[in-house]
Amino acid sequence: MLRLTRANVSRELGPWSDDDFDVFDGEQRVGHILRSPVRTDHPWIWTITCRNEPNARDRGTAANLSAALAELKARWDATG
Repeated sequence: MLRLTRANVSRELGPWSDDDFDVFDGEQRVGHILRSPVRTDHPWIWTITCRNEPNARDRGTAANLSAALAELKARWDATG
């Protein structure tokens, strides 16, 4: 089960925005979700960050935080 943790909690160096999250599967950090201050249509950007070989399908945008997490989860589950 994936869980969100604010970046200011999971990372030592910052400062981090309140709209900046790390995504964990258990203890493993698998991704990152953040809100872009310049995008208006789909401002939430998600990325799977733990792959050895990054893939263009391991990132995307969403209209809100819950949609971003759902999209990241779907991609993670499909390739995990």
